[in-house]
Amino acid sequence: MAPGTKRFFLYKLQHASCEQVAADLKKLAEKISSAAGESVNVVSSIENIECVPSSNALLISGTTDAIEQIKVLISEFDVQTTS
Repeated sequence: MAPGTKRFFLYKLQHASCEQVAADLKKLAEKISSAAGESVNVVSSIENIECVPSSNALLISGTTDAIEQIKVLISEFDVQTTS
């Protein structure tokens, strides 16, 4: 695939709800959107993330690099919480 080619990835969450993770990621994107350079693709991809409630998954679209960076971010949010 050529650099910059758009891809899709379905990230199945293990612990957190897709609605909450999507909302948290979008808040994070607002904070980093002022940064220039590579983060532009990441922010754009985060803004377009869709929650798939039936499988508790996030549908990510973007460049390969952006998707890989977002997967790392999601893994930080998808943690088991103690009640």
